Amino acid sequence: MADLHYTKHLRAQEKTSAAATTDNLACPFCDEWIFQQDDQLFDHVNLKHPSKVQKADLNSQRRIDLFQKHLRREALDKA
Repeated sequence: MADLHYTKHLRAQEKTSAAATTDNLACPFCDEWIFQQDDQLFDHVNLKHPSKVQKADLNSQRRIDLFQKHLRREALDKA
């Protein structure tokens, strides 16, 4: 019975690991950083590339959401 539980655990781990590797988010503005979460990428861009954020004029939640979606697309295309 323990072997069956362990096998299920390994299969779940493989799926999780495969999903994580497909969503590597490379910073669209530099070649040094790769992230696994949108928030990490957005925080990095805010800190390391503030001029890009200022140009986007993020004065509402809607504009922030659109900018984050754009960042994600660009990051996935680059990775």
